[in-house]
Amino acid sequence: MDNRMRRVAHRLRDLLSGYAELTERRIILDRPWTHDELHWVADDEGHLHLHGRVPGRPDGRGPVTHSGWCPCRRSSAAAA
Repeated sequence: MDNRMRRVAHRLRDLLSGYAELTERRIILDRPWTHDELHWVADDEGHLHLHGRVPGRPDGRGPVTHSGWCPCRRSSAAAA
């Protein structure tokens, strides 16, 4: 029973993590005026690239989720 509970807890954590990521993406997409704020994004190899054109908010977060997704990556993937 202990292993079963661990598996359930692990799956629930994965589900909630995925939901949090989607919620963050939705919030960013609902605020298109933030997409031009300067922010760092890692590519698939882990190299950082600066996206945006205007200084961002004082907290420096920019339009990026905790996992590193930004709308710039979405639009560049659609163009490829």
